[in-house]
Amino acid sequence: FWRWSQPAARQEPILRFLTVAAAAFLFYHFAFQNDLSRQRDWDLFAVVGPPVTLWGLYAWLGAVDNVPAASTSRTLRQILATGLAFATLYAVCWIGVNYAFTLVRPNPDERELYARYRLLDLTELVSTAAVTPDTPICAEAEGCERVALTEFTMPQSGDHRPTIFAHAPATIAFSLTVPEDRTFLWLSPALDPQAWEWGGDGVTFAVRVRAGEGEQTLWERHITPLEPAHRDWQQAFVPLDDYRGQAIELLFITDPGPDHNDAADRAGWGMPWLMRGTVDVTRIEH
Repeated sequence: FWRWSQPAARQEPILRFLTVAAAAFLFYHFAFQNDLSRQRDWDLFAVVGPPVTLWGLYAWLGAVDNVPAASTSRTLRQILATGLAFATLYAVCWIGVNYAFTLVRPNPDERELYARYRLLDLTELVSTAAVTPDTPICAEAEGCERVALTEFTMPQSGDHRPTIFAHAPATIAFSLTVPEDRTFLWLSPALDPQAWEWGGDGVTFAVRVRAGEGEQTLWERHITPLEPAHRDWQQAFVPLDDYRGQAIELLFITDPGPDHNDAADRAGWGMPWLMRGTVDVTRIEH
């Protein structure tokens, strides 16, 4: 970029314009990136890349034209051609991968940003779901439903999420057709904070799929209030890629713990979302 230091280059209006434009786009990228609705979105480079590239090409070609030695000029042009070929190949691969895959890195602290990937909130299907057993958990007229819509709030953080309450033992069967696209379940299973001190042996959560004549367990975990780390929202990411385009029964199951004690088994499926894309389990922020 030695050409930029020459008086003629500084007076060249096109180069000045491209320099100012590239600098403005770079300032926009670094100054306002975190204020966008899609934070840390690498697609922002698609906005900044073209003007910066145009400025670089113009400056490089200007430098080539001002090189007195023909061999040096040819070398610079070859370097430019190689760089452009690599950049084109990289861009084509980038676009292809992004077209074929939607890689999602769920972060519950920023869940409003991920609503754009949500295909279905399963709380909307509770009224039509089949519940087994369908008996109440107590004899009172109200508040004894085995399965109901509610909200759990974690007292240590104030983090509250819409929840499908499911007192163990309970099986909730949702009938749905899995989309043709890649999808996964984003679930926040948890124990009701008001029952943490009631004793018991915890609850075993499981997600199963019933398709055709078979039933398969996709995810299972035992959560107990005796473990301090379990006194919070847990995270479960369950891919449904094997059932794309199929009509299935999606089963949310809560069972008593190993001692079969269901006295304090107030459990819930927080924020049960069906998401579009593929979850990146290697870089999930907890």
